[in-house]
Amino acid sequence: MWRSVAKFILSYRKSLLSLVLLLTMIMAWQARGVKISYDLPRLLPNDNPVFLEFLDFKKTFGEDANVLVLGTIAPDLFEKDFLAGWYQLGEDLREAYGVNGVVSVAHAYNLVKDTTDKKFVVKPVIQSAPKTQEEADQARALFESLPFYEGRLYNNESKATLMALTLDKDLLGSFEKVELANRIKGIADQFGSQFGVDMKYSGIAYLRAFRTEKTASELIGFLLLSIAISAFILWLIFRSATGVLFPIFVVGCGVIWTQGLIYSLGFEVTILSGLMPTLIVVIGIPNCIYLTNQYHIEMQRLGDQRKALELTIEKIGYVTFFANLTTAIGFGVFSLMNIEILKEFGIVAFLSITALFLISLIMIPVIYSYLPAPKSKHTNHLKSPIFTKLLAGIEKWVFHNKRLIQLATVVMVLISVFGLTKLRGLGYIFDDIPKSSHVHQDLKFFEKHFKGVVPLEVVVDTGKEKGTSKSSNWKKLNKLHKVLQVDSLGGKAISMVDGLKFATQAFYNGKANQYNLPGNMEKSFIYKYFNNSENSESQMMNTYVDSTGRYARVSVQIRDLGSEQLPVILDSLQAKADAIFPPEKYKVTFTGTAVMASTGFSYLVKELIWSVVFAFGIIGFIIALLFRSPKMLIAAFIPNLIPLLLVAAFMGFGQIHLKPSTVLVFSVAFGIAIDFTIHFLAKYRQELEMSKLPIGDKQARMDALGITINEKGLGMLYTTVILFFGFIIFMYSNFEGTKYLGMLTSMTIIVALFSNLVVLPTVLQDISLGRRKRDGKIITKKDQ
Repeated sequence: MWRSVAKFILSYRKSLLSLVLLLTMIMAWQARGVKISYDLPRLLPNDNPVFLEFLDFKKTFGEDANVLVLGTIAPDLFEKDFLAGWYQLGEDLREAYGVNGVVSVAHAYNLVKDTTDKKFVVKPVIQSAPKTQEEADQARALFESLPFYEGRLYNNESKATLMALTLDKDLLGSFEKVELANRIKGIADQFGSQFGVDMKYSGIAYLRAFRTEKTASELIGFLLLSIAISAFILWLIFRSATGVLFPIFVVGCGVIWTQGLIYSLGFEVTILSGLMPTLIVVIGIPNCIYLTNQYHIEMQRLGDQRKALELTIEKIGYVTFFANLTTAIGFGVFSLMNIEILKEFGIVAFLSITALFLISLIMIPVIYSYLPAPKSKHTNHLKSPIFTKLLAGIEKWVFHNKRLIQLATVVMVLISVFGLTKLRGLGYIFDDIPKSSHVHQDLKFFEKHFKGVVPLEVVVDTGKEKGTSKSSNWKKLNKLHKVLQVDSLGGKAISMVDGLKFATQAFYNGKANQYNLPGNMEKSFIYKYFNNSENSESQMMNTYVDSTGRYARVSVQIRDLGSEQLPVILDSLQAKADAIFPPEKYKVTFTGTAVMASTGFSYLVKELIWSVVFAFGIIGFIIALLFRSPKMLIAAFIPNLIPLLLVAAFMGFGQIHLKPSTVLVFSVAFGIAIDFTIHFLAKYRQELEMSKLPIGDKQARMDALGITINEKGLGMLYTTVILFFGFIIFMYSNFEGTKYLGMLTSMTIIVALFSNLVVLPTVLQDISLGRRKRDGKIITKKDQ
């Protein structure tokens, strides 16, 4: 088959080259429309109950993650100049496009009773920037007389204060979100410089903007860096401009196809699919190396360019096909998952790697067919003294220390299994943000002084319309507040209960000791005042009660507790909430960004583990078809399970937790690392078929292994260098998850090279693939 493919490619080289270039130009045109996704990735499928509950919450009460907070330590907050500056900062930010509201000590509101019209009036605590210290003191006295704000905007012990900005939810899914966050930071930093304070920024909205901006900048940076590194390594190997430029041109076409596919499929560039251009460079260059390397070998052997190219396609084509297929499957299994971001990544990766294989197989031989035959200096890499000595040493070591290598391998596997027992799943919403970054430090500032910025929402279904107007339910909600506070989840909870207490205080002319739930006597009067109010009721109550009066909302900002701790706490809270609100009459639902993230993480890890197992199964089936030997199947998996076990052990001993970014490593690395095995076994089998010795003769296996180690090992070494540096660059990412992807995948590839060049040959020495030969082919027991 592959001989026919080779003749077809070289016979129709002009047409095929023109077709590839034409399709590449079409893809380039399509790629112009590619957009970056600015939404938070959704980790739950559409029919997941937790996701449906969150959708219902947003439909009823609106977005819960559109708040950006900024703060600082302000011991002089109530000094007139600082308070005036804080007030003016809020006014300046209020004017920024995309900011819908500002709340701070200087932008707090008081509820005042209007006895003439019998209604409540909302008035600012500070009408304008204080001009005298007396005005500042009066504002402070009024603010401190309002228990509603206690611990929410100002920490009296640490003197920390915050300003909360509500952003337009329509901007959260666009690049304007990043521009707005930078504009806010610029204005606030000027205030910090003026008053000599260190400004801190956080909130889901701000962290989303940070993640989006850094992702966009990294996409181009990693792509350019991978191309530069690949070009440098290619120059070191081939020492010719053609040996550098044409492989780079080929993978460049592959990158264009990737971007074109993203647009053509109606996808946007996400934090995962944004890595594809770099991955295409890293995966595509080895294709070019194997093809070029084999072409040079055949030219040295035959001296006939046409025949050398035909044999290159014939010998390397089917091996590269299966190697790329296993890599594509390693990524492609993600398309079978119910998580949108991974499904899109899997589809794009599978199609891109498939296209890359076809582009490489056509363009590399066709381009070389138009060029003069390589000179001796271009093939000197085949006799590189460094690599030749290294491979010769490996060959000698493998043949003379077989049992020692196998014993060491068993010991490493046992240690790895022990390390595997220490591996545990644990993830945080913000754990991909570097601990040393100012963003992470700012997050910890708000967790320390205000208990957190992650929204946790509780929805109480009273079972009846206007059920929230019953005083018995107010008391139950008040008990729920205390439960949330006792468990120290985070900051103070807020609900309609706080609005009612605020109204009671206002009804009693602002007396702080009257900040309580209204009794039966005050209830009718307070509701009468609410009904006569123009905007007070909508401002104070509608955010926390639905339009029918059936559902009540309780909100609390919590710390990023992680996927291990939060579910345990939520189970405890659910039990306590059900004790307050009997399930036969009420339904209490915990939702919000915190619950979505925790549930999504657990679901994602399970799906990724399943995808790794599924990829193993499919790749195993392909190897079985390729070699048609159970022994070869076992031999193929041994050198690839070893690096995965060692990396898992490294994670266990190094307390690198199992989370989406690290689970992803196993599927990606396995798909790439098994390429080594396929190339090695294919060459080994080919040499056995060409051997003149009886197939059962051990010397035939030893000779075939020696040739395979020295010839195929060279390409494997070159490929390892490319793959290692191609992935290691991800360690320069701003995101911890991407760093782990780079570090662990690079480590897996190095170990995979060792296990394929050292461990695999010791296994193959004891495996006979057949009993006799017919027409130069190995006959297995199955064929007899």
